[in-house]
Amino acid sequence: LALTVQVVANSKNLGPQFFSLIGLLILTWTACFIHAFGINSVLLRVFAKVSPIRFFKKIAPAQLTAFTTQSSLGTLPVTTDALTRKVGVHSEIAHFTAPLGTAVGMPGCAGIWPMLISVWGINAYGIQYSLLQYAVLAVLGTLVSIGTAGVPGAATVSSATVLAAAGLPLEFIAVTLPISMIADMARTATNVTAAAVSSTIVARQVGLLDDEVFNSEVAEEEVANV
Repeated sequence: LALTVQVVANSKNLGPQFFSLIGLLILTWTACFIHAFGINSVLLRVFAKVSPIRFFKKIAPAQLTAFTTQSSLGTLPVTTDALTRKVGVHSEIAHFTAPLGTAVGMPGCAGIWPMLISVWGINAYGIQYSLLQYAVLAVLGTLVSIGTAGVPGAATVSSATVLAAAGLPLEFIAVTLPISMIADMARTATNVTAAAVSSTIVARQVGLLDDEVFNSEVAEEEVANV
């Protein structure tokens, strides 16, 4: 709150900054959507050998819960239930990989968000940054993704860690706080989706993915529609 007050008090013209933040928010939601449904679709098709569309239909309750609660940990019971009863992931795999995904990986909170606000801040404040420094920034984001708490607001902490390690002003976080909660909805849904996809891939690779369970609901729906 103190950082936000300081930034607002020292800003003479908030109009351009406001519209810049709206653009950052739209970019964040777009990046999360591409990662959640685009990149994960390829991973599901190539490594899990399942239909991405059917998969997303089955984990939709977990995605919606994550979107509204902004908590990967709070969504965990819904995620594991969808994985075991609808996707066909063995319970031992689901109850190990899904909780692990609430603290390791976190592409939305520890990957997309810190990188976007860093690049946004670098350009908004006219900071000179080399390609090597951008590469280091990407590595830092990957390292920070290991051990990020699956609770609301965790992206702010991970972003502060990345910015401090990269030598960038923490003011970037203060300026983006007004849109952080709205962005967190998409970020958390991305995190939960990635964890569910990882569980499915692991189950397929070790031979513990039940295709009959995965296809059962779709088959029943098709019969009902006929």
